[in-house]
Amino acid sequence: MALRRDTSGLEIFVDRRSDLVALANAVVKNHAVAEELVQDSWLQWSRKSYPSSDAGPIFKRIVLNLARDWHRKQKREWARFETYALIYDNAPDTERVVIARQDLVNVMQALQSLSARSLHAFRLSRVEGLTYAQIADRMGIATSTAYSLVADALVKVTLASQK
Repeated sequence: MALRRDTSGLEIFVDRRSDLVALANAVVKNHAVAEELVQDSWLQWSRKSYPSSDAGPIFKRIVLNLARDWHRKQKREWARFETYALIYDNAPDTERVVIARQDLVNVMQALQSLSARSLHAFRLSRVEGLTYAQIADRMGIATSTAYSLVADALVKVTLASQK
């Protein structure tokens, strides 16, 4: 999209730029954002065929519209954030705490029931983040054995957490 070259519009924009920034800043309460909105107003101006004689009021209207749109968007985002904060900041109810504790007991029992080799392979995989090849190398076993040990442990822990 080619930008129209309108020297009189540009002159008015440059002359009134500080006033336009102040206008945007009054709405958005952020000087850096106001500067960006004023720059965006020039882009909007240059994409259209506005009469140069009305450049002052048009720039003012464009800046006000951009600032109000930005402000509304910020309000929506904050409202969404506050909704999520209310949902996740609330302490869990007693029933969830009891269920979580029982799940933890079940998982701990499943881990205790594992053989020493399975527990060691599972710890290397899930806690230390090693690959099966690294586990096999560290434990002196085949990669397929490392995979089997971790898979068996994972199945037992998963089943225990679903009880």
